[in-house]
Amino acid sequence: MPKEPVTSSDLHDPSNSPSNLQSTLATPDGTSLSETQARHLAIVLDLFQAKGTMAKLNDNFTKDAVYEDLFASCKNRDEVGM
Repeated sequence: MPKEPVTSSDLHDPSNSPSNLQSTLATPDGTSLSETQARHLAIVLDLFQAKGTMAKLNDNFTKDAVYEDLFASCKNRDEVGM
């Protein structure tokens, strides 16, 4: 089965829907994600699903952004630790 061609918007738009994350993600204290938080979460999920692109990173994160969780960390796009 042939794959669909990649479009410019595919490189920039998150595969995970930020609006779906805002409406479906429940927190214990009832808070909800802001639009920016939901978009960043969607991009991080894309990265974990091997759907990340440099365009998504450039559009949504500064060059000195930091990501850390229990399993991985990334600082200023150069330093990656697992």
